[in-house]
Amino acid sequence: MEIQNKERWAHCKQIFLRQCAVAFVICILAMLIQKELLYSWIIGCIVAVLDTTLILRGIYKGMQKNMEASIAYMHKTMYVRFSLVTIIVLVMLKLKLSVLGIFLSFLLLHIFLVVNLIIITNQNKTN
Repeated sequence: MEIQNKERWAHCKQIFLRQCAVAFVICILAMLIQKELLYSWIIGCIVAVLDTTLILRGIYKGMQKNMEASIAYMHKTMYVRFSLVTIIVLVMLKLKLSVLGIFLSFLLLHIFLVVNLIIITNQNKTN
């Protein structure tokens, strides 16, 4: 049991570090391509990395619980994720700031998250 928890933690850490690296690359590309929307891209990357943290934390904690408690925990995590993104977008709209970069960087980072999860799954199948 302890070995499985260490493996899960190692996979979550690996995915998180990859997501941080992708967020860094996206911010650099945004700086080179669209300097006027740079703050929006940076905020979007920060929000996406926070969302990835919530996802990985939900997976890690949920796998340690029984089925019903795991489902309840994942639903709670989903509401927290949705609230976080909604609040940040509303604040940016209230401040009359662009949210295009937030949505695009959020989308890009989540596409890379799915790719990372596929890579981890394929690595586990071969082992």
